[in-house]
Amino acid sequence: MEETYQEPKRVASFGGVDALHRAVDGKSACRDIPVYRIKDLLEEPIQSTFYAQELQKVRQKETFPIEKVLQKRVKKGRVEYKVKYKGYPSKFDQWIPSSDLFTL
Repeated sequence: MEETYQEPKRVASFGGVDALHRAVDGKSACRDIPVYRIKDLLEEPIQSTFYAQELQKVRQKETFPIEKVLQKRVKKGRVEYKVKYKGYPSKFDQWIPSSDLFTL
């Protein structure tokens, strides 16, 4: 079974309402329901709005498995590696200091 990727996201703003219309005893009833706009971890907005019951609060991982080391460089006398994280698209590739790498 292929692993599906869900890009990490965070709530960018809470605001706006979506009106829910329903009939109660033959009359139209309307109530405002709060909606959320979210951004991914690179602060890029997700082009949709979400209801509270569609969101799930999660803790940010402190370690991320690396799929591949893409490049190596020396910056200000420190060795850094450009890495691709397992299960994340290339827009999340980043340079990290060699001191942050370790084997699990």
